[in-house]
Amino acid sequence: VDGEAQKIITFSSIYNITGSAQVQIDGTKELTGRDPDSGEFTFALSKDGTVVQTATNTGAAFAFEPLNFTKEDIGLHTYVVTELAGDNSGVTYSQERYTVAITVSDNGQGGLSVTKQVNGGDADILFHNTYAITKDAELVLKGNKTLTGYRTAQTAGEFTFTVTEAGQRVATGTN
Repeated sequence: VDGEAQKIITFSSIYNITGSAQVQIDGTKELTGRDPDSGEFTFALSKDGTVVQTATNTGAAFAFEPLNFTKEDIGLHTYVVTELAGDNSGVTYSQERYTVAITVSDNGQGGLSVTKQVNGGDADILFHNTYAITKDAELVLKGNKTLTGYRTAQTAGEFTFTVTEAGQRVATGTN
């Protein structure tokens, strides 16, 4: 435009990421030999060698509390899931370790997206354990013999008692 000062108009757009995103890490317990009791097994979620959460099983399943991420968390977060050994001598506890990679990124629409990979892919977290009886049970039977119409004093070894199972003698004892 001749002789007139030109005005420059500047448009500014501000892009802001708001909100948060969550992801939950869960898995399954497989116990060969019997069904797992709820609360019997404990699992650890660690980051950089520090346990950040623990979870116990409900039946064959377990889940950690959801992890919450904000825009400050954009990037890769690596966790390790392990089973903590208990004190049941009949259980062989799992030594398996699962690496969980969580990538937090801008979804391009002002929010966050979260992806999760287990052991570098879409693997499920599955801990394998076995249960076996480690010691025999012992049963001690005790009883009293009452005699009516017989002499009151009994001689040691005078009476023999037999324990049977399915018609077979499994033990004997005397007074």
